Amino acid sequence: MKSSKRTCGILGAVAFVVALCVCGACALISFLGLPPSVRLPDLSQPTPSLAPGVLFDDDFSSEQASRNKGWTIFASDNTDILWSPKKLTIAVKKKDYGQFNWPDQTFKDFGVEVEAEPASDSRTMYARYGILFGLTDESATDMYDFGVSTTGQYSLVKVKDGKIVKPLLVDFTPSSCIQARPGKNRMGVLVEGTRISLYINGYLVSTVSDNSIQGGYVGIHAQSGASERAEVSFTRMTIWSVEKAKAEWSGRAACKLTPPASGIWLQDDFSSQQASMDRGWVLETTSERDVSWSPNKYIIAPKQKGNREMSFPVGLFDNFGVEIEAQPEAGSGLEYGIVFRLNVKGDVSSHYRFGITTYKGESYYSVGKEIDGKVVEPGLVGVRPSSHIKTGSKNRMGVLAQGTTLAFYINGHMVKTVTDEALSGGKVGIFALDLVGDGARVSFNRVTIYTVDKAKADWGAPPATMPSLLYQADFNSKQALEDDGWQVTSGNAADQVWSAGRLTTVVKVKNYLYVNGPTYETFKDFGVEIEAVPESDPSFSYGILFRESNLGRERPSYYVFAVTPNGMYMLRRQSEGKFADPDPVDFTSSSYIKQGAVKNRLGVLAEGTTISLFINGNRVKTISGDAPLSGKVEVFILSGSKERTQVDFSRMTIYTVAEAKKTWSVTTTLTPEPTRAPGILFNDDFSSKQKSQDLGWTLGSFDVQERTWSPNQLNVTVKKKGAWDIALAGPPYNDFGVEIEAQSEDKPGIQYGIVFRYSFKEDAATRSTLSSFYLFAVSNQGEYSVLKMVNGKWVDQDLVPATPSTYIKKGSAKNRVGVLVEKSSISLYINGNLVKTLTDDSLTWGGVGTFAFSGSNEQAQVSFSRVTVYTAERAKSELSKR
Repeated sequence: MKSSKRTCGILGAVAFVVALCVCGACALISFLGLPPSVRLPDLSQPTPSLAPGVLFDDDFSSEQASRNKGWTIFASDNTDILWSPKKLTIAVKKKDYGQFNWPDQTFKDFGVEVEAEPASDSRTMYARYGILFGLTDESATDMYDFGVSTTGQYSLVKVKDGKIVKPLLVDFTPSSCIQARPGKNRMGVLVEGTRISLYINGYLVSTVSDNSIQGGYVGIHAQSGASERAEVSFTRMTIWSVEKAKAEWSGRAACKLTPPASGIWLQDDFSSQQASMDRGWVLETTSERDVSWSPNKYIIAPKQKGNREMSFPVGLFDNFGVEIEAQPEAGSGLEYGIVFRLNVKGDVSSHYRFGITTYKGESYYSVGKEIDGKVVEPGLVGVRPSSHIKTGSKNRMGVLAQGTTLAFYINGHMVKTVTDEALSGGKVGIFALDLVGDGARVSFNRVTIYTVDKAKADWGAPPATMPSLLYQADFNSKQALEDDGWQVTSGNAADQVWSAGRLTTVVKVKNYLYVNGPTYETFKDFGVEIEAVPESDPSFSYGILFRESNLGRERPSYYVFAVTPNGMYMLRRQSEGKFADPDPVDFTSSSYIKQGAVKNRLGVLAEGTTISLFINGNRVKTISGDAPLSGKVEVFILSGSKERTQVDFSRMTIYTVAEAKKTWSVTTTLTPEPTRAPGILFNDDFSSKQKSQDLGWTLGSFDVQERTWSPNQLNVTVKKKGAWDIALAGPPYNDFGVEIEAQSEDKPGIQYGIVFRYSFKEDAATRSTLSSFYLFAVSNQGEYSVLKMVNGKWVDQDLVPATPSTYIKKGSAKNRVGVLVEKSSISLYINGNLVKTLTDDSLTWGGVGTFAFSGSNEQAQVSFSRVTVYTAERAKSELSKR
């Protein structure tokens, strides 16, 4: 870097180079080439003709008057000095360059205030200006530099032996005390011994202590940034005694912007190039980007793949709403959106960003965070799709920032609300990113920054308090699962088959870790609970994988809370590719685990480094764990020695920590599981809603059916003519006996009964579920039948056509209906009476459940009061009881 100097006696003016502009904020780097000091000046006394307490005062009324007060002011090759009544203007004509000037007086303890205003024309893109003090000689090798910038930041720099001292005494800091262009600012410095206090427009913004420089000259400075020109006009410099300065600046509350009556801080539709530049928008062509204007368009075209190019208007904002209109104009892969609460320290920045990514015809949104130049992973909102994004067209994007609550909007729809306390205020702007390097270009058509109240009124306010549920999946909608990032299709390693209220996962590979879940979400502190029914094979495990990042890549990190169907649980941790040794929790037996093919509720409460494990509402273990401390939350299956491993997942709920603590009971004493009567594989008398749900019954309202619980009844309502409902619970069986107790309302044509040996597969071509099962049905008009479906198609000839039976109690009376299945033999029972035995070897294995059919009724209800599954031997005696 270069510098130049001109002197006249002991009076001086120094022009010097400044550098390092990042996101519009420039930091001084060094002062090179300045000659050594020639002498230390004597400290001057106050001018007698001035008012008490005033040591120096100049309103720049004329060039001659200022020269009479000790200024020696002249231009250089790279600067112009312009005089007009009551105004001294410094025009810097070179990038990263600056001009110093000071009068011929020195001061030790004092207060100084300077009034100045940067030009608002299009030539002054950026300017930093303010006060020099403590200059020990005209060579300017030792001094302090207090400045504010047109980006709304202030800083205090110390120069010692011609070099900037790092770190800066006050790094570049945003302040709402700084008036945006066009606007005049008053900068003040109070020096008392080693104590230095900084003021902006009469408000104290910072105080530091430093004893490196003891007195010296006091003056003014103006500096350019990355633009060719910076022009600043100075209208007053006054130096007071310490007591007078304190009196001038005392009694001020913290500076605070007054909200405009319109509720709009800033609005630009880019209809005027000059108006946009006056608001601080930069137009430039560099090696990294082209930023251009055309009527109603502000266009950012990144030139380098992977560079996020940002642009900002003037002003700093803490709580606000911002909305932009933007549209991609070129590029097959790009991201664009809003950057906010941006602050710069030296050559690094911290900010949030809300972006829409368009890649190969598909669009997603995400919310990221960067602290001190480093991207924080995972982001606040992972990359996820939204039906509200208009791919390839203009989108409106909005952010409502109020304290730690951040709400995000796409085309008027609130898509996400999060809380984060890392950043509290800063600049608000726009950005564009080229993902593939094929000439991405984004046009921005409008930027509006609102007050919080105005944004809430226009967009709709986010919840007053953050929701207690961070995420919920009840598996009632296949599309909702896919939108959240769940895999709901079949693949080489696993089949995923959705049915109302459950997602059945069948892993088809031995010793394989299969993971599924809401891939677009990441969580830090939370509680998560899942409901799942495994098959009874003890050789595998299933459960919750949490705080996961980089799974399937190099150096993955995660925790895994695993249970086995035979009553064991454990916690394992992997950090950056290395497993903890030993495991945080080794395999441990628990009587809270319901063994076999029975539904279990598994939970994890993660709060900082504290992790608690829950089984069916009971806390079984609490540990203190190290990294990872945030990441995705998913379900998993780790298959064992079998080629086929199945788990039915029916719920995932992710709570806030407070809600999880309130929801889950914390039990210190284990309660043994009740023993099951010999020969009974499954039994539910529907005496407890929670017990029935734990056993696997899915309650809720669906397209054509509704299932509700009432004391000792599972009530099924079929809501459409000719429609039917099948409800399954418990594991699959080979040979068994099953009996139900049920009754229907007294409407002709209603049928109900037992579905058994139920299985399914997915048609890869149509993505539809192909079911296979037997169906034993009775009607409330006194007939029974047996039907069979194979791969989604009814067999043409019923195994047992509709047959009258006097054993069936007609109308709304309760009936006991049973089936005994041994290999290919199927025996049918009604109210303890064997009515038919047949043979069929088409289906040999599968689940057991209930069946209800509406017939010709628009609506039909059936109530089931008991379902019991026996071993084949026990069933022979139980089913024939009358």
